[in-house]
Formats: sequence, structure tokens, C-alpha cells
Amino acid sequence: MEIAQTDASGKLCLPEDVCQKLGLKPGAKFQVTIQGSTIILSRIEPDQSAPEDEETLGLMQLSEISLKDFLEEEPDLYTDADLKVKYQ
Repeated sequence: MEIAQTDASGKLCLPEDVCQKLGLKPGAKFQVTIQGSTIILSRIEPDQSAPEDEETLGLMQLSEISLKDFLEEEPDLYTDADLKVKYQ
């Protein structure tokens, strides 16, 4: 069992061999989940990370919700006759 500890600033320091086994590099990102007194770290691949800017992330989430609401409430304005290509 490996032991990790926090430094004076509260940062969690992972043992070097754990980082090597997982191929972690400086700046690696993790999702943090707390279950009771247990902390679960799930690695986030670089292309899956959220935007750094909280405002940008908030706007993206709001846009997604607004678009979903709009599409669900928008009446269907087109008929089959409007389609240029019909699939069977």
C-alpha cells in the first residue's frame, strides 16, 4: 500500500512510483469524488478536460441547456413534402 500526504499548502503529493506506473506527467488532471471519508481520483485525459475558465464552462453548460429546451419546444415546421431526399 502506498501512502500520499499533503504538503504545507494542502496539495496532495503522490508517491513517485505511483506516478511512474500510471505514466503521470506534471499537470495531469483528475476528477475528485468524495464518498464519506474516501477520496477517489479519476484521471482525465487531456482531450476530455474541462475549460480552465469557470465562466466559459458555465456559458457552455447554459448554452447546452438552452438549446435543448429550444429544440424540445420548437414545433416541427417541415413536412415530408419539404424533404429533398426521402429515406425508406
